[in-house]
Amino acid sequence: SAVDHTPKPSGSAVGFKQRLHHPFETPFVSDPAELGASRYRVWLASQPLFHAWVASQLQGRTLVGGTEKKKRAKDAAHVRRLMQGW
Repeated sequence: SAVDHTPKPSGSAVGFKQRLHHPFETPFVSDPAELGASRYRVWLASQPLFHAWVASQLQGRTLVGGTEKKKRAKDAAHVRRLMQGW
């Protein structure tokens, strides 16, 4: 599976992405890479049903980030944090 990113931003209000195009995508677009990834993990944990679904999708799989150069650091941090514990 890959973290999918759309070519155009879908807009943000106060640094929070309004529309996600992929269930593993972080909504915290204005944060530095590690902080945004950590905030997503906490946000995910606060939603038990969605968290369980994401966990079931990631268990035993490899998640990779996108290839767009300007997003590589954020994708790598997001993948590292999201895959911790699964």
